Amino acid sequence: MEKVPFLLATAKTAVVHWCLLDLVLSTLARLPGIGTPPGGSIYYPHLSPFPRHLLAFALTTFAGGFGLLSSMIMEYAALSVFAVAVLGHSPTSWPPLFDNPWASTSVHDFWARRWHQGLRRTFLVLGGYPGQWIAGRAGLIIGTFLASGLYHEWSMYLVNRGVDHRVTLFFAVQPIGLFIEKAFTRFTGRKVSGPFGWIWTFLFVVGTGQLCIDSWLTRGLAASPPIIPYSLSPCRGIIFPIFEKQIDNIVSILKV
Repeated sequence: MEKVPFLLATAKTAVVHWCLLDLVLSTLARLPGIGTPPGGSIYYPHLSPFPRHLLAFALTTFAGGFGLLSSMIMEYAALSVFAVAVLGHSPTSWPPLFDNPWASTSVHDFWARRWHQGLRRTFLVLGGYPGQWIAGRAGLIIGTFLASGLYHEWSMYLVNRGVDHRVTLFFAVQPIGLFIEKAFTRFTGRKVSGPFGWIWTFLFVVGTGQLCIDSWLTRGLAASPPIIPYSLSPCRGIIFPIFEKQIDNIVSILKV
């Protein structure tokens, strides 16, 4: 791709995901508990079981599926623009970081192709290859995800937020989804794919993802110093003030 079209397309990507991230961060900041520096759980105990778990599932989708994804895409796109426009890099040096994770039709498709592969070699070296030496192919998969879990958990520990092994557990259970898909293929002769594969992947990744998201939010991640300064936030400066009364009514439901 030529430089100018690349820069325009990538700058557009950065702006779109900047707006999405702003929406997620601004919304989380208004939620009781979650939006405070000490943090809060996605499970509001005063709600009855069904709405409590439905809300937790929705918040995991919102914070992880939109917030986390948009954060990484926005930052990578901004770096791409800087590298190509200022440092003179070739656009081919900055391929897309993700391959539309929302289009995943299997857990294998999600982790092996559509989610970013930036740390793939790191996790293979630290966990995958030692695991393969111990337990073959299964050990390779389990070790890789275990290394990923420990990496993501210690990143929170290093900012003085303590240890919560639910993050490691989230990554450690991902091989279960992969093994289920392998068993499905072995018994049916068909790969997990299509609409039902999409539903299965969504339910499995988001369902187990509650471990990770709740761990981060209960340790105050949503109230950490903002990536987007308040003065540059469209949601906090323009949109939310217009709907202040409606937002307060919704938030009041979550207050004890």
